[in-house]
Amino acid sequence: MNWKTLDNLVGEGRHKMSLYARQLVAVHCADLMQSLDHLGASLFFSPFIFVPNVDSNSVRLALTAQTLAVSGKLSTAIVAHTNELGHVFVPSLGYLKTPIPNGEVSLRANHGAEWLVDVGGTMESLTIEPISCTDPFPFGVIEHSTTLFGNDIIGDDGSQICLTDGCVAKIGAPIEMLQALQQISKNQPHLFSLIETSVDYFVMVDHRVMRSCTTESLPGIVFVAAINRLSIPYFIEEIAHQCGHAIISTISFGKNVFFLEDENTPLSNHSRNPRETRSILVALHGAFTEVISALALYEYLLSGSDVSSDDRLEALGRMTFALKKYTVDKQNVCAITTLTPLGRSLQEFVLEMGDKLLEETVELRAGVNVDQQIYDFDFDQFKLNNGYRNLG
Repeated sequence: MNWKTLDNLVGEGRHKMSLYARQLVAVHCADLMQSLDHLGASLFFSPFIFVPNVDSNSVRLALTAQTLAVSGKLSTAIVAHTNELGHVFVPSLGYLKTPIPNGEVSLRANHGAEWLVDVGGTMESLTIEPISCTDPFPFGVIEHSTTLFGNDIIGDDGSQICLTDGCVAKIGAPIEMLQALQQISKNQPHLFSLIETSVDYFVMVDHRVMRSCTTESLPGIVFVAAINRLSIPYFIEEIAHQCGHAIISTISFGKNVFFLEDENTPLSNHSRNPRETRSILVALHGAFTEVISALALYEYLLSGSDVSSDDRLEALGRMTFALKKYTVDKQNVCAITTLTPLGRSLQEFVLEMGDKLLEETVELRAGVNVDQQIYDFDFDQFKLNNGYRNLG
């Protein structure tokens, strides 16, 4: 396997998503299919169509945003639910500002330029607040809560998380996040191509547990934690890691393609560590995301960019810690004996890239102490453990 093969596999996964989205639209909005049936399958793709237990009005809203530019006026009324600000999120377009917070509104759309809301029997024109974007990159940034997500997002602790309960950070993409995207696109164009294909929106969240559900229920959407230290190295790792989950989930959309057994089989069935609680799929995800995160950070260190001493130190620490976690997951992934040919090919790709990074960074990592790091990298703790006392 190589980067080009991965790119092709992600493209095939997106196509499968589009076909499935088309089927969902046919179920929820059969009356629209007659006029829209001639449209290509890819036009039906919107991450918000995939939300578990989504209602037909949410599908209509998502579909309206996808098709207005092609098919013109869609005047059928759409019932939507506003958030605490009175906003209705319209995929691909923005936030419609209504005078009704936490309520139900009836909307009509004309070519995407004019949106009307029924207020007491009178149709009033609405203004639209555009979705933030990662200009010049083609990703939308969701920075307000949206009821389109519903209550079906599951965190890694098994609990339900609702994006209308204050998890969405009230910020657009921080400048450091844009700079991180620029660094990845410049230093790792193969990885960035995979990200462009598999990701539509970044959701800025201030709840760490949210990150674990990336693409499980919402393909094309990546959750980015905007908490604690917001630096270029932080966002390089966060973007690479979370998008890595999106890449693998896109390839395997709708089908177990990596294993000859249930992908939720406990890793402890293969690993010698009886305390291992993850599944074999999660272990494969882990090794892949750790390696591409370390790779993105390594390329940043080698880029010759104008990197501050703190950012260079943080990138070195994050890369070292990612590779330390990889050495553990390498043993776990190697222990899995039920891989399909595609799973084996992905395993070999990850191991080859990870082992090469370990070899190339031996001198760079010499003397770097990450022993006190637990799971999420703590830069202040890292500086303290490596003899840097100026933590302000």
